[in-house]
Amino acid sequence: MIDDTIYFCIPLIGRLAAILLLIPSLVAGRLSQSDAFMLAMCTAVPVWIVVKLIVWLNDKRPGLSLRASFAQLMLMAAPALILCCAPLLLSNAQEVRGLVMGLAKNNGAQAAAEADLRITLWHQAIERGIESGMLGLGPGPHLHIPPSIVAGRASTGKQPLNLAHPDQNGTMNYEAHNTVLDVFTQGGLLAVASFIWIMIRATSRAYRSRSAGLVALIMGAAIFLMTGNIVRQPIFWFAVVLCLTARDSARASAWTSMSTTWPART
Repeated sequence: MIDDTIYFCIPLIGRLAAILLLIPSLVAGRLSQSDAFMLAMCTAVPVWIVVKLIVWLNDKRPGLSLRASFAQLMLMAAPALILCCAPLLLSNAQEVRGLVMGLAKNNGAQAAAEADLRITLWHQAIERGIESGMLGLGPGPHLHIPPSIVAGRASTGKQPLNLAHPDQNGTMNYEAHNTVLDVFTQGGLLAVASFIWIMIRATSRAYRSRSAGLVALIMGAAIFLMTGNIVRQPIFWFAVVLCLTARDSARASAWTSMSTTWPART
């Protein structure tokens, strides 16, 4: 009886610890006023919910019929719920837009300018990658600094001592701030294909392991891929490795569970 209680409490304690550790991350992300963080959260949460419902729906283990019934009910009710909420959202479009802008950095005052800047950088990165014969130009930045960035730095005055910016000296020493395009300019088409294959493989393994959390994690990382070159960040590769090894971890967990529940041979 005591052993059963311990095995029941260990997953519960792990979930509670994960929820508690999630709170500081959410607070820090919100304080950073990062639009990419908010977009990643708005993407990861629905993905987690959908994958979790699919996992519950396809779970054929005995004693879990309530989860499967709830998942089936939610998936069937989702289209009707969307149709019911659509008129309400359309009738209050200004309030919804104000809410979205309130979540954005500086209440969305610079959203249009930042979008135009990123599109300019992305066009420049594509042109540089094509000029290299899609073979890449090697490691390092290969774009010109946009004039708006130079003007913005000049208007802010003295920069922090621990912050280094590329110099405006005519050389190409700026990046596209998009992982796929930066990989394209540096490593060419082959590097991009390899990187996309790794991401697809990681997503597939995470989904096959029936882990909604890992699928949401890789989807959130995909959002950050669009706003910065994060291949240099070890935490990104840690997340990718977690997803790539998820299937093996699930099998090991299942083997451990069976070994603790099956009666030993005498």
